[in-house]
Amino acid sequence: MTNPVVSLDAVEEAPVWLEVVSYLHQRFGEGVALGRPARLIESGVEFPNSIEPPRRELFLAGTEPEASRRLDSSRPRIVSPADGSIVAFDPDLPEQRQRMSFETSRGAGTLRWILDGVALGATNAPQLWAPVAGKHRLVLVDRSRRAIDSVTFEVRGSRATSELEAQAQ
Repeated sequence: MTNPVVSLDAVEEAPVWLEVVSYLHQRFGEGVALGRPARLIESGVEFPNSIEPPRRELFLAGTEPEASRRLDSSRPRIVSPADGSIVAFDPDLPEQRQRMSFETSRGAGTLRWILDGVALGATNAPQLWAPVAGKHRLVLVDRSRRAIDSVTFEVRGSRATSELEAQAQ
């Protein structure tokens, strides 16, 4: 048994849409423009190398870029996990098969990972980390251990935090 579907194109649909919208305007009047929510801030953004033109965009208050700072894609940074992430691991999968990937942007080959004060190694390849329950701070550092970028994230539903030290060895 086939399911007949009526296919209308834009030319056929336009009169129907116009009739619906006209009826709604007659019944309810013109729409009212809603004001911008107070939590939205307008701020200018500027990209390096003119990959996009400068423009004004809306941000949630507190997330807007600093006015004097350009969005710099050339600076090495942590791309995974995202800052503020909450990661919950599946209790139906064996823990030894669940990993988080720590990844950097291009140009971070000589940098190193530090997680909660424990050195994890070089950033020349994605770092697969066995998750540990709790709140964590991941830092991207240079050879002199100067922080280049950092993120915080939380892991839920995995091993106890006390196992972090054993894993680092």
